[in-house]
Amino acid sequence: MSNGRKNAAERAFQDKFVTKLQQYKWKAPDFLNGNKQKVTVQDLVNFWRKELNRMNADVLESVPLTDNEFAQVMAKVSQIENSYEAAKLLAMEQSTGKIDGIYRDSHPDVTREQITLTIFKKAQVRGGDSSYNIAREVETPNGNRFDIVLLINGLPLINIEQKRTDKSLEEAFNQFKRYYADGEYVNNFMAFSQMMVMTSEVATRYFATPKSIQAFNPSFVFHWADKYNQSINHWEDVVGYFLMIPMAHQMVGDYLVIDEAREEENRKHMLLRPYQVHALQAIEGAALGWDNDDKIPRGGFVWHTTGSGKTITSFKTALFLSTRAGFDNVVFLVDRKELDSRTSDNFKAYAQYESVTVDDTAHTYQLRRLLSSASAGIVVTTTFKLNNLVKDLVEAKDENLANKKIVFIIDEAHRTTMGDMMVTIKNYFRKNGLFYGFTGTPLFDENKIKGMVNEKSELIDTTEKLFGPLLHQYTIDEAIADKNVLGFHVDYINTGEFESYDTLREQIVDYRLAEQPDMPKRKLERQVYELSELEVEKEAKKRKLMFYHDETHIPRVVEEILNNWEYQSQRKFFNAILTVAFKHRVIAYYEEFKKQLAKRDDIAINVAMTFSFGTDADKEPTDQN
Repeated sequence: MSNGRKNAAERAFQDKFVTKLQQYKWKAPDFLNGNKQKVTVQDLVNFWRKELNRMNADVLESVPLTDNEFAQVMAKVSQIENSYEAAKLLAMEQSTGKIDGIYRDSHPDVTREQITLTIFKKAQVRGGDSSYNIAREVETPNGNRFDIVLLINGLPLINIEQKRTDKSLEEAFNQFKRYYADGEYVNNFMAFSQMMVMTSEVATRYFATPKSIQAFNPSFVFHWADKYNQSINHWEDVVGYFLMIPMAHQMVGDYLVIDEAREEENRKHMLLRPYQVHALQAIEGAALGWDNDDKIPRGGFVWHTTGSGKTITSFKTALFLSTRAGFDNVVFLVDRKELDSRTSDNFKAYAQYESVTVDDTAHTYQLRRLLSSASAGIVVTTTFKLNNLVKDLVEAKDENLANKKIVFIIDEAHRTTMGDMMVTIKNYFRKNGLFYGFTGTPLFDENKIKGMVNEKSELIDTTEKLFGPLLHQYTIDEAIADKNVLGFHVDYINTGEFESYDTLREQIVDYRLAEQPDMPKRKLERQVYELSELEVEKEAKKRKLMFYHDETHIPRVVEEILNNWEYQSQRKFFNAILTVAFKHRVIAYYEEFKKQLAKRDDIAINVAMTFSFGTDADKEPTDQN
């Protein structure tokens, strides 16, 4: 988007970009090409009018909208305050955008006095009534010029701002913001915009069209990536993976979330990030049997780091499976009552404009009624309640629910799913149930947890054994690199488990020499001394050269914290949390803090200890604190 005409190089890039889009089901009619003739926002409105007539031929009884009737439509469009309000309009009535209350003029072939017009069908991707067109160099009433507008059913849902490679995408972001300030996306046809894309030949970013100029936030600007979380930046790949049909349609349809939060200032529409999209697609493929040669539905787990938006990902997953896959119910399981309520509130806020209901349960009998009903929806409950229901059903020899096709989505799948309850639940629903775990910290063999034995006498002690294979992962290092979560600053401090790193290196060399006697010692030494201190510690632990001792480690950690408190807390501006495993260790740390503080007069801080509770069934704090 710009004020002036493009130079030859910019025009050539745009031509190549549009040609590439045409390879992926986009059409580029000459009458929408501002490089060949003047194209204005009003021209887009006129084209949309033709699309409305096409899509609503039956409702219109083959009598196109008159000027008076279309003026009624545009009067309603002018009331759309922003992209968020437009998103709600596009999603109403079973995810089919509608404009209602249009009164028809007299005509011998018209029998309906009042009609409702369909403007967008989220589910009709690549077919049905959906059309895909490209408008270029579109001039606005304010004298601005949009580079590329992607029209779905004539609606300007995607705006693309192109920059030369010697220009930053930040400039494009500020340009979008500047034109927003000019009123380009408020109370007019362009308010339908749902996604803004900034691209050059070597970099691309996207974000949901903000609902106000104050809502422009660089933290919510994302790059696209493949399913392995590798960034996709080159413009040809961006078109081929991100702006192609059906993906572009899905981004402003399936992969858009409307958050109808209680607080008005928090209400907004959001676009999924690439790793969320790939996780959703992976679960859908597993649930429908698309991801294996035998076409057999199977469970699995998603490893997405804490803080990466698992709640939204799991909601969209639940929504997809509850509305499109022919399952009787989708159950979202949480492990604590307070999470039950919080998750239910979040899901209800997200589902306000979706074709699905979200129900929560205060009692087991309510859960049984919901799962027995014929209406598909999303049920939010706790593992404890479901376990109680299953025990009642088993005792009564009632197999009715066991025969239903139910999908279970388990939040925080690492925490309480290795106990009796999950094994009992899985055993009852083993015939048709599918289980998908979401976790930021999956359990592997090296975690060495106790686990449980299932009905086949198999030891279930890892996340994969419980749910099935890893379907998608997005780890903490990837999230930090993408700036989707806050980064960490890590200090490595010897707290007495070993004499020095040089000593450890010497011991590791000796071990390797014993294992590889034919290898020259000098070469082994060179390899070991190239290891980082963290890598040295990892190998030393593996070879049992280091041992953790509470009596030496805890005092050293407390001393380090107290010695650096003034600096680390930024002169007592921040508080801190120390998390450790096992209750006895919490108490030991607390007592050590009190002991060392009593001997010092140069520091005064308050220290408190807390214990985490597990599931609803747990009466005592867990051993993980």
